[in-house]
Amino acid sequence: MGIATVNELKVFLRDKVQGVSDDTLQIYLDDAEGSVFSGGVSVSHKRFAELQRYYAAHLLDSAGILLNQVTSESADGISRSFDTAFVQGSMETYLDLYKRKLYEVNGFKGRIF
Repeated sequence: MGIATVNELKVFLRDKVQGVSDDTLQIYLDDAEGSVFSGGVSVSHKRFAELQRYYAAHLLDSAGILLNQVTSESADGISRSFDTAFVQGSMETYLDLYKRKLYEVNGFKGRIF
């Protein structure tokens, strides 16, 4: 409930933010706070901090700050490696997760039928 903290973000992202300063994480949390609020969720909403963490993770990932898992594949002597932007153990990106949870929170608010 309320605004997410740097420690909560570290627990959520675990080793993906290893070596990232608390000041940097706070900047992204502050940016995410504004985006979640603009998305129609009150700071007092019980899911606000959760949404803020998801959006901050998206921003950190978009900026190339998160340490993502590297995936490799090869065939006939040709190989390539790339990092994945998916939430560990999921096939969703942080932005996908944020959007899905935001929809759950907002539901049909503001929709015209």
